[in-house]
Amino acid sequence: MPNEESIKPDPNGMTPERICELYSALIAWGADIKGARERFLEDDELYVRSLKRFADGTFIRRLDNALKGNDTASLYEVAHVIKGTTATLNLKPLYDIVCRITQGVRRQGRYDALEEDCRELYACYAQFCSMI
Repeated sequence: MPNEESIKPDPNGMTPERICELYSALIAWGADIKGARERFLEDDELYVRSLKRFADGTFIRRLDNALKGNDTASLYEVAHVIKGTTATLNLKPLYDIVCRITQGVRRQGRYDALEEDCRELYACYAQFCSMI
């Protein structure tokens, strides 16, 4: 876990103290912040900006629209993007759920637990967004 002295202020308004609080919350939630900071070359501004961009809901809305529209191809495509994004950001709780979704859709199209897995993903995503 970085200390406040090692984090530069985010020009978008997050102080080093707030970034440390965010990182602590994400670690408690199950994210691998150490690994994410290494992947982002300890560029906390870029990492936080990427977290905020993911928290805007665009991909989750697209996933929900594909689910409601019974569009399996789009569902798989969007789930795969979410999987890649959560892997890049080291957001393990979301990554684990979306892996089940992509594997299930790839193997079977609409599978029995798909809607339940999506509800779990939405709840986990809401937890993530509440921290950002």
